[in-house]
Amino acid sequence: MTYNIPQENMPNLVAKLNKLAARAEKLGLNGPSISTVGTEMQKHDGSYIKVEVVEITFGDEVIVGGWSLLAKIEHLPAGNLVKSFSELDAKWYDAEPNCEHCNQNRRRNVTHVLLKDEVEKQVGSTCLKDFTGHADAEALADYFAQIQELVESDEFGYDPDKSYGSPYIQVKKYLQYAALAVRHSGYVSRKSAEQSLAIATADDAFFWMTKKIDHEYPNENDIAVAQEVQNYVDALEPTNNFEHNVKTLLSEEYVHYSHLGYIAGAISAHLHHQEAVLKGEGKEYVGEIKKRQNFTLTAVSLKTLDGMYGMTYLYKFTDENGNNIVWFSSKNQDLNIGATYTIKATVKDHKEYNNEKQTVITRGKVQ
Repeated sequence: MTYNIPQENMPNLVAKLNKLAARAEKLGLNGPSISTVGTEMQKHDGSYIKVEVVEITFGDEVIVGGWSLLAKIEHLPAGNLVKSFSELDAKWYDAEPNCEHCNQNRRRNVTHVLLKDEVEKQVGSTCLKDFTGHADAEALADYFAQIQELVESDEFGYDPDKSYGSPYIQVKKYLQYAALAVRHSGYVSRKSAEQSLAIATADDAFFWMTKKIDHEYPNENDIAVAQEVQNYVDALEPTNNFEHNVKTLLSEEYVHYSHLGYIAGAISAHLHHQEAVLKGEGKEYVGEIKKRQNFTLTAVSLKTLDGMYGMTYLYKFTDENGNNIVWFSSKNQDLNIGATYTIKATVKDHKEYNNEKQTVITRGKVQ
């Protein structure tokens, strides 16, 4: 029989089967065995879990003194609980707790249905040994019941209401949510998050994606940015371990949650690459200090700075001539990285940063 078992449930299932196999060996039977035939991804709570497709064989038919054990019947006040490998005659659903061996009229909690030469017999559990002449009759019947419970159990299968601890994420979709997270808060590494008590981009994107916070879907620009990052990584010739790992993981369809830092880090690597491309000779200052004017600017990056006066959002832009403009905004302007805007602002300063001319603007208003 084939089952889909969440990967984290596999150790308990294997332990259960090994225990039954050991018991079967003591009873002179071939016990159950399991083999993995493949793996699949099961969507769960906004992410995915890995499930193993397994083939389980339940060993030998249980034969007691020449009689095949067909079913165990538990006689409950509300009716009979029938446990069997195959469908039985409907008469057993309402059968009285009789024993066709001793024929004594007394209350029984459990009886068994046995088959030999196409004849079915109902026997009480305490009469099994006498009826079959087998010293281990009760032990064999109990083993049969445990196997049947395992067959019918959903203990190890997928449960949509369960919280699984090993989520997998669809790479392409997650990259889009990472772009969304960067649009909202800029890129925040896990190290920076620890120092500033902010949320790392890797975790922020996961929360957006799995609806752990107010949900928002990636917009067209986020999707475009994610594709740009993917194209950048696809063409990348790795020069260090980080780049190698990023390239490897972005080649996968799904990655484990523990690797999301690399996926989000691809966004940061792409931003640094864009900034490096924009650096060079020929950068000039723009406008006159203290003069207010309209700028046509393309958003290059966003970085959040947590200072004593609260959060500051550092936007970096280029104009149509490739000149660098920076804006320290007191609020998130929700600008799409890579998009072009008309911004009315006052030139605050002309200064050099890393030997490169920058125009600093303030009091900006997106038109």
